[in-house]
Amino acid sequence: MNPFCQPAPSQACPQCGVEFSPLYPGTVYCSKRCGTNAYQKCRYHRLPKRKRNKTTKPKTAKPKADKKLFNWREYHTLHRAEIRRNAKKWRESHPMQVRLQKHARRIKIQAAKTDSSSAILGHISKSKNSCYWCGTSLKNVQWHIDHIVPIIRGGLHAAHNMVKSCPSCNLKKNDSMPNDSIRSGQLLLL
Repeated sequence: MNPFCQPAPSQACPQCGVEFSPLYPGTVYCSKRCGTNAYQKCRYHRLPKRKRNKTTKPKTAKPKADKKLFNWREYHTLHRAEIRRNAKKWRESHPMQVRLQKHARRIKIQAAKTDSSSAILGHISKSKNSCYWCGTSLKNVQWHIDHIVPIIRGGLHAAHNMVKSCPSCNLKKNDSMPNDSIRSGQLLLL
């Protein structure tokens, strides 16, 4: 007879005393619960006595102040104008981060892979200060971040797919592929 087909001899669980047949060799406890309880008991006995015996201190009768738990919803309703003012001030002082956050949010909605904003910011700051498509200088112009391959066409919101462009080129390109939007005089740096 095959020794692997024979039923395992039954044994008693050292934690609860129930007879059981182990499915795997080396099984000591009848269930995971018994094993966890045994481990906790062993761990409890290894603790020093001062931690093991928790003594409760007698409660002194101190008058409790009527403190409410901090409620964010209530705070926002009371300080709405101040919160908006601070948020607007932050947006005005961090235009690049705001722009990247808006892009990242739109991308997350469309479930595209995104790079961290610091990686994108580093890539864009290293690029030239001229439009990727037409080559015009962007020193005194509010430039746009453009995706070379549009997100709607399967492009990623990643540093290697993002370039600086002038507003007119970005808005004319819209969601067309780079080869579709190339006109005379534009750069082809793919």
